[in-house]
Amino acid sequence: DGGAAEVVTAFPFQSERLERIWACEEVGDVGTVNFRIQDAGVAELFMSGSIGLIVAEGDEFSIFNQPDFYPLQNQGQYWSTEVDLPEHGVFTIGFAPVMRVDESLAEADWQVYPNPANDVLNIASRFIETAGVQCRVVDLSGRVVAAWPWSGGQRMAVDVSAWPSGVYVVEFEKDGLRHTLPFMKQ
Repeated sequence: DGGAAEVVTAFPFQSERLERIWACEEVGDVGTVNFRIQDAGVAELFMSGSIGLIVAEGDEFSIFNQPDFYPLQNQGQYWSTEVDLPEHGVFTIGFAPVMRVDESLAEADWQVYPNPANDVLNIASRFIETAGVQCRVVDLSGRVVAAWPWSGGQRMAVDVSAWPSGVYVVEFEKDGLRHTLPFMKQ
């Protein structure tokens, strides 16, 4: 959105999950930044799984925090993704944080905010590959108000401005597993 980001530090990070890491600080108003990566090594990583930018707030990346994952899309001569950067933070190219087969959707750390919502409800997920997740919102009578497949990334926004005030439930379903979160519309 017209913002600018500057790579201020580059250093190797040894991990099976991570390929490399950079620190990034805000220059002006960063907001949403489109990252373009031109690196022959990225193509090799695509063969072994879904990769993208993993963004963590703060001064250091830690595999123990809860980073956001933005999948890289192949654009032909480069790979790109749009990232919502915090004021400062770090990012790395790495594999999507994926749940093990024996984990449930409930353990994926779903969040809905603000709660109560007025115009827009934000939905975020961590520690799950969101491909294949089906979402729907039902009211207290069980009527389906909205339904959609999750579309890329770890966050999405749902326009709830036209919905009547009341209590709703967001349902997530994947591979026969289901998880629900209530929220209130004001």
